[in-house]
Amino acid sequence: MAGWVAQTLPAMTAEALAAAGRSGTAVSLRINYVILGPNQGGECGPARDQMVGVVTVGGAEWPLRASTPYYPSPSDNAMIEKSNYDRVRQLSQAFAFWVARGM
Repeated sequence: MAGWVAQTLPAMTAEALAAAGRSGTAVSLRINYVILGPNQGGECGPARDQMVGVVTVGGAEWPLRASTPYYPSPSDNAMIEKSNYDRVRQLSQAFAFWVARGM
């Protein structure tokens, strides 16, 4: 999972910063953990996936937590690796959005 974060988060962050008009801003990210909710839906709706870390800009640090809903599909159990990759990618996108928005 760490490899997927390392693969997806830098590009997502660059895109989010560019969309916010902050291209070229030096940002350092440390992801402390990623939590994928259950692979099955519950009575209370979708599972929540979370990415928790720290953002550093100009020497200032702030904690950041991003979450996304996960709606299970019958094919997810047959293709669990792809499903989990897609979930991490969505979390990276959400985390990057909040990085750009929080600056």
